[in-house]
Order: sequence, then C-alpha cells, then structure tokens
Amino acid sequence: MRWAPPDGQNDHVAERVEVREIDDDEGRRLLRIVRRGTGSVVTWRRAQTVLLSAQGMPATKIAEVTFTSPTGFET
Repeated sequence: MRWAPPDGQNDHVAERVEVREIDDDEGRRLLRIVRRGTGSVVTWRRAQTVLLSAQGMPATKIAEVTFTSPTGFET
C-alpha cells in the first residue's frame, strides 16, 4: 500500500520552511562543523543546510547545491 497525501495536496512540492535566526555563537559553531569536515556526514550536511537556510537561501536552491532531491528535502 502506498501512502497518499490528503485530497488537494501535491506530494511533489516541498512545503516552505524557514529556520529561525541564529546568533553569532551558533553560526560560528555551525561554520566550524562545515569547515572541519570531520565526524558524522549527517551532522556536516545538517550544519551546512542550517547555515544556507539561515542566510535566506530557498530550499530548492539548497537541495541543488547540496546535491539532494528537492522533493524529499527538509530544512
């Protein structure tokens, strides 16, 4: 059985999500994770995604630059 969205909803378009503003300390910590590139790939990708989103980049563009699918992309 395949999951289907409720009537009237398109299952091919991601809902727009925005990240709250991050403070300088949070930004530096995320930037350190992204620049260091060591540790968990999942943590690295999440840090990169949050930074790009906090800079105002739309989810479709983030999906493009991070080589992920825009249909399954969550910010």
